[in-house]
Amino acid sequence: MDAPQVPRFGEGRRRKTVFRKFRQLCDLFNMKAMVVITDSDNRHWIFKTHEDVPGVQLAIDHPRTQTHDDFYLLNSIKSTRVRHEVRPQQPLQVTLQPPTFRRGH
Repeated sequence: MDAPQVPRFGEGRRRKTVFRKFRQLCDLFNMKAMVVITDSDNRHWIFKTHEDVPGVQLAIDHPRTQTHDDFYLLNSIKSTRVRHEVRPQQPLQVTLQPPTFRRGH
């Protein structure tokens, strides 16, 4: 029998920080969102602010994001790709550093 896996030090705290900051941004910009986070042990957590979310198969079929500005419109009839200036993503270690959020600015 496998023992329950204990999260690595700080993973739970980082996950909560990601969801908390994401919720703040959604509230600030009056946006709805759905995010799935997967940890190093392939466990999944979901954050969603509304019930009208795309189906699992649509999310699976959606291409992987390659850059910071590489977005696809999921509910478009023509499946039009929305893309602006392409900026390559930073190395993984840098992108995992949390951004700084200042209140009241």
